Amino acid sequence: MINILFFAKYREQFGRPSVELTASGLSSVARLIADLQSHFPATTGFLDDQNMLIAVNQEIATPSTPIGSGDGFLSIGDWRITPNDCHHHNYPI
Repeated sequence: MINILFFAKYREQFGRPSVELTASGLSSVARLIADLQSHFPATTGFLDDQNMLIAVNQEIATPSTPIGSGDGFLSIGDWRITPNDCHHHNYPI
């Protein structure tokens, strides 16, 4: 299982702070985004936002970043959230 944490406008869009997905078949961040879009169709255009920042296990990721069952969590937020903001609000980075 991969725990996906949502921050800022993504938390508002999904209406929850996190969701867990089975890692089976999720080979990359891009594949995970596609899977999220199939589970939450209303977010399809929203997840194509150029300002989206993704981190896998607290490391900044790109769509081609590999993921798997050994990855603890993936964070999705807005690039305008700085590491200072994260520490101030006790968000993991």
